[in-house]
Amino acid sequence: MHAIMIFSKLIEVSLIIGAPLVNHWGETLETTSYSTRAEALRDELNQLFGSQERNIDQATRSLKVLAHPARLKILCALRTGEQTVQDLEYCTGLKQTTLSQHLSLLRSRDIVTSRREANFSFYRIANDRILELFALIKDIYCQT
Repeated sequence: MHAIMIFSKLIEVSLIIGAPLVNHWGETLETTSYSTRAEALRDELNQLFGSQERNIDQATRSLKVLAHPARLKILCALRTGEQTVQDLEYCTGLKQTTLSQHLSLLRSRDIVTSRREANFSFYRIANDRILELFALIKDIYCQT
Protein backbone atom coordinates (compact mmCIF):
# COMPACT_ATOMS: atom_id res chain seq x y z
CA MET A 1 0.00 0.00 0.00
CA HIS A 2 2.85 2.39 0.82
CA ALA A 3 4.43 1.95 -2.61
CA ILE A 4 1.19 2.87 -4.37
CA MET A 5 0.77 5.92 -2.11
CA ILE A 6 4.31 7.04 -2.96
CA PHE A 7 3.75 6.52 -6.67
CA SER A 8 0.43 8.37 -6.45
CA LYS A 9 2.24 11.35 -4.94
CA LEU A 10 4.83 11.15 -7.73
CA ILE A 11 1.98 11.18 -10.24
CA GLU A 12 0.55 14.32 -8.66
CA VAL A 13 3.89 16.11 -8.79
CA SER A 14 4.48 15.01 -12.37
CA LEU A 15 1.07 16.21 -13.41
CA ILE A 16 1.37 19.55 -11.63
CA ILE A 17 4.67 20.37 -13.32
CA GLY A 18 3.43 19.03 -16.64
CA ALA A 19 6.11 16.37 -17.03
CA PRO A 20 5.25 13.58 -19.47
CA LEU A 21 4.48 10.21 -17.94
CA VAL A 22 6.76 7.41 -19.07
CA ASN A 23 6.15 3.74 -18.36
CA HIS A 24 8.87 1.32 -17.28
CA TRP A 25 9.60 0.45 -20.94
CA GLY A 26 10.40 4.08 -21.71
CA GLU A 27 7.20 4.69 -23.67
CA THR A 28 5.49 8.06 -23.22
CA LEU A 29 1.92 7.68 -22.01
CA GLU A 30 -0.42 9.90 -24.02
CA THR A 31 -3.05 11.46 -21.79
CA THR A 32 -5.15 14.56 -22.05
CA SER A 33 -6.15 15.42 -18.49
CA TYR A 34 -5.06 14.89 -14.92
CA SER A 35 -7.60 12.13 -14.34
CA THR A 36 -6.78 10.19 -17.50
CA ARG A 37 -3.03 10.55 -16.88
CA ALA A 38 -3.49 9.40 -13.29
CA GLU A 39 -5.62 6.45 -14.44
CA ALA A 40 -2.99 5.51 -17.03
CA LEU A 41 -0.24 5.53 -14.43
CA ARG A 42 -2.37 3.61 -11.94
CA ASP A 43 -2.94 0.93 -14.60
CA GLU A 44 0.81 0.85 -15.25
CA LEU A 45 1.52 0.42 -11.51
CA ASN A 46 -1.03 -2.38 -11.27
CA GLN A 47 0.69 -4.14 -14.19
CA LEU A 48 4.07 -3.79 -12.46
CA PHE A 49 3.06 -4.65 -8.89
CA GLY A 50 -0.42 -6.14 -9.08
CA SER A 51 -1.01 -8.06 -5.89
CA GLN A 52 2.65 -7.90 -4.89
CA GLU A 53 2.10 -5.58 -1.91
CA ARG A 54 3.20 -8.23 0.58
CA ASN A 55 6.40 -8.88 -1.38
CA ILE A 56 7.09 -5.16 -1.67
CA ASP A 57 6.71 -4.74 2.09
CA GLN A 58 9.03 -7.69 2.78
CA ALA A 59 11.64 -6.34 0.36
CA THR A 60 11.42 -2.89 1.95
CA ARG A 61 11.94 -4.29 5.45
CA SER A 62 14.87 -6.42 4.30
CA LEU A 63 16.57 -3.60 2.39
CA LYS A 64 16.24 -1.28 5.38
CA VAL A 65 18.01 -3.88 7.50
CA LEU A 66 20.87 -4.04 5.00
CA ALA A 67 21.34 -0.27 5.17
CA HIS A 68 23.80 -0.41 8.09
CA PRO A 69 27.63 -0.59 7.92
CA ALA A 70 27.92 -3.29 10.59
CA ARG A 71 25.39 -5.54 8.88
CA LEU A 72 27.13 -5.09 5.53
CA LYS A 73 30.40 -6.14 7.22
CA ILE A 74 28.65 -9.23 8.60
CA LEU A 75 27.32 -10.16 5.16
CA CYS A 76 30.74 -9.58 3.64
CA ALA A 77 32.23 -12.04 6.15
CA LEU A 78 29.45 -14.57 5.50
CA ARG A 79 29.63 -14.43 1.72
CA THR A 80 32.40 -17.07 1.75
CA GLY A 81 30.37 -19.47 3.86
CA GLU A 82 29.23 -20.37 7.33
CA GLN A 83 30.99 -18.65 10.26
CA THR A 84 30.84 -18.90 14.04
CA VAL A 85 29.95 -15.86 16.12
CA GLN A 86 33.55 -15.78 17.32
CA ASP A 87 34.85 -15.73 13.73
CA LEU A 88 32.42 -12.95 12.84
CA GLU A 89 33.48 -10.98 15.90
CA TYR A 90 37.11 -11.22 14.80
CA CYS A 91 36.41 -10.44 11.11
CA THR A 92 34.10 -7.48 11.69
CA GLY A 93 35.69 -5.98 14.79
CA LEU A 94 32.26 -5.81 16.46
CA LYS A 95 31.81 -6.67 20.12
CA GLN A 96 29.92 -9.88 20.75
CA THR A 97 26.82 -8.18 22.21
CA THR A 98 26.55 -5.74 19.28
CA LEU A 99 27.19 -8.52 16.79
CA SER A 100 24.47 -10.68 18.35
CA GLN A 101 21.93 -7.86 18.06
CA HIS A 102 22.74 -7.37 14.38
CA LEU A 103 22.64 -11.12 13.70
CA SER A 104 19.27 -11.38 15.44
CA LEU A 105 17.85 -8.65 13.22
CA LEU A 106 19.30 -10.25 10.07
CA ARG A 107 17.85 -13.61 11.14
CA SER A 108 14.41 -12.09 11.82
CA ARG A 109 14.32 -10.80 8.22
CA ASP A 110 15.39 -14.20 6.82
CA ILE A 111 18.67 -12.79 5.52
CA VAL A 112 20.80 -15.18 7.57
CA THR A 113 20.11 -18.52 9.22
CA SER A 114 21.76 -20.08 12.22
CA ARG A 115 22.41 -23.44 13.77
CA ARG A 116 23.91 -24.55 17.06
CA GLU A 117 26.57 -27.16 17.48
CA ALA A 118 27.76 -27.81 21.03
CA ASN A 119 28.63 -24.36 22.45
CA PHE A 120 28.93 -22.64 19.07
CA SER A 121 26.41 -20.78 16.95
CA PHE A 122 27.02 -20.87 13.21
CA TYR A 123 25.57 -18.32 10.80
CA ARG A 124 25.27 -18.32 7.04
CA ILE A 125 23.47 -16.31 4.39
CA ALA A 126 20.00 -17.78 3.99
CA ASN A 127 19.59 -17.55 0.24
CA ASP A 128 21.88 -17.50 -2.79
CA ARG A 129 19.85 -14.60 -4.19
CA ILE A 130 21.01 -12.51 -1.23
CA LEU A 131 24.57 -13.38 -2.24
CA GLU A 132 23.78 -12.09 -5.72
CA LEU A 133 22.38 -8.87 -4.25
CA PHE A 134 25.46 -8.45 -2.07
CA ALA A 135 27.72 -9.05 -5.09
CA LEU A 136 25.83 -6.33 -6.97
CA ILE A 137 26.22 -3.91 -4.06
CA LYS A 138 29.91 -4.73 -3.90
CA ASP A 139 30.34 -4.19 -7.66
CA ILE A 140 28.62 -0.80 -7.50
CA TYR A 141 30.14 0.62 -4.31
CA CYS A 142 33.44 -1.14 -3.64
CA GLN A 143 36.52 -0.17 -5.60
CA THR A 144 39.12 -2.93 -6.04
